[in-house]
Amino acid sequence: MKKTKEQIIQWLQQHTTFNRGYDIQDGPFPLPASIGEGFTFQHKNYITKQMDNFIAEADRKDGKRVLTFEITTFVGMCGGACHYFCKAHSNIQCHEVGHPNHIIGGYLGGIEIPRESENLEFDLGIPLTQEMIDWDMGHYQYSRPGDCGVALRDKEQFFPIIKELENIFNMDEWTFVVRDNT
Repeated sequence: MKKTKEQIIQWLQQHTTFNRGYDIQDGPFPLPASIGEGFTFQHKNYITKQMDNFIAEADRKDGKRVLTFEITTFVGMCGGACHYFCKAHSNIQCHEVGHPNHIIGGYLGGIEIPRESENLEFDLGIPLTQEMIDWDMGHYQYSRPGDCGVALRDKEQFFPIIKELENIFNMDEWTFVVRDNT
């Protein structure tokens, strides 16, 4: 069954925490691969003193934009508990038009690059239940049921979320890469 925009936003709020590059409240669904791309600007080349045209573009593989999921782990001091995390990101680079190897970054001499041209970055998680909060009160003491919990005890919980995201991203335009760094 196809989800409405409101159902997609609710699901994303329960399973993702967007850190950069996108506001799910405003976006169309399925998610287009053009997020953050297309911003153009001119910048004076500090060596040749000429004005160069730059454009923001995303990493691509086989013609599709790459969304990478990095699964990591952390063993804390709290009784040796092992927590798993999954961060998703799709990088944007600003390069000279016609010269993709001439990438610009860092301080851009007063040019304000809008937030919309940032890398897409978000964390995956699961909706917290009252039982989960009660069981790990030290970790979730400020959480409420339904909040997105991103420190999971089992990394396998991330894979169904990644699979469900295939229904939200336009998979004709995106490709998912999963890196298990645990």
